[in-house]
Amino acid sequence: MAGLTAVQFSSLEQRMSASYRTHQTAFIAAETALLEAERCVKGQNSCNDITSGLENHKH
Repeated sequence: MAGLTAVQFSSLEQRMSASYRTHQTAFIAAETALLEAERCVKGQNSCNDITSGLENHKH
């Protein structure tokens, strides 16, 4: 019984860790996009089409 509980807990930890990494990656990508847009609006750099690669990443 203890072994089964340990396996279930380990599986839960792995899912939580993967969820955290996914969340962090999405957050960093959003922050990067916002900074790029802000620089574009302020004229500090050229405006790139940040949506051009999104078609390949739709789920």
